[in-house]
Amino acid sequence: MTPGGLGSYPSIFAQIKSQRYCRSLANVNDPPRRLLNSAKITVHVLNIFFVKTHETNMRNCLRLLICIVLIVGSGPLIRAQQIDLLAGDGLNNWVKADGQPIDSAKWELKDGVLHLTGGGGGDIFFRNSIGDFELSFEWRIAEKGNSGVKYRVQKYGDNWLGCEYQLQDDGAAPLSRHSTASLYDVFEPTGDQRPKTVGEWNTSRIVVIGNQIQHWLNGAMLVYATTDSWDWHSRVCNSKFREHCGWGQNSFGRLMLQDHGSEIWFREMKLTIFSTSMAPTIAGGQRFDSANYVKCAPIDHTRPDCPSVFGGRSVFSQRRRLFGR
Repeated sequence: MTPGGLGSYPSIFAQIKSQRYCRSLANVNDPPRRLLNSAKITVHVLNIFFVKTHETNMRNCLRLLICIVLIVGSGPLIRAQQIDLLAGDGLNNWVKADGQPIDSAKWELKDGVLHLTGGGGGDIFFRNSIGDFELSFEWRIAEKGNSGVKYRVQKYGDNWLGCEYQLQDDGAAPLSRHSTASLYDVFEPTGDQRPKTVGEWNTSRIVVIGNQIQHWLNGAMLVYATTDSWDWHSRVCNSKFREHCGWGQNSFGRLMLQDHGSEIWFREMKLTIFSTSMAPTIAGGQRFDSANYVKCAPIDHTRPDCPSVFGGRSVFSQRRRLFGR
């Protein structure tokens, strides 16, 4: 190769463009991570370039940086779509599991407040499957009440299962994996923030981007989880979801409000979707169609497949045993 302009190094940029490392870093929908990854890509590409050419003049560096911008920019764009789930005739946003209209006598919407008057209304689902999202809402619940907001819900056999933001009257009970704002049965809330007195409105927020999950309550983040971490797999293996292969790791799923037999009220429920599109609307009577539907067999827990019975093996040997890598 002749030193000079970058036009004399087409093979280098063909290599850069094909780097799986760069593409995997660029294809991130979380803005802070994408900014950090852009810096990583810059260092990676500069290493390739200077090792190959030993060129350090300003003109070549400028051209190189332009190419880096084009590479990073070829990843997916973030589109944010916000939906007021309770605006106007907001009940049209919600359906039963099979896509049929919900029972408006049990789930009442009046003046922007959705009220489950008691048991018998059944769980209700947002009519679209969604990917990355942020859901903010206000809620209050009856004394000794129990409910929840579920997300990334998909069908396992005859059951619709997903991650749950627990909502309940905690009373004087100590914090646990079943407390308000917990990721139900998997992650207990941390910190000192607790729900307000029964009858008062609380503010909650759920953020799900890629493999990261956050639960917020009254301005404080109480749960942070990453679904590809060893901590996640350990906790799931010791939860009620341990028999469901890949639980909580699907990138798309349904959003659900739970009927647990208690009165509960919701208002100011805003859904922001961070993706290029939503899955098709669930038609009445049509089976939910998800590309991420889990078809693998459940883990056989008669064998040492969970961290609770791994003994002294290393984390890496445990991970390989569970996931084949």
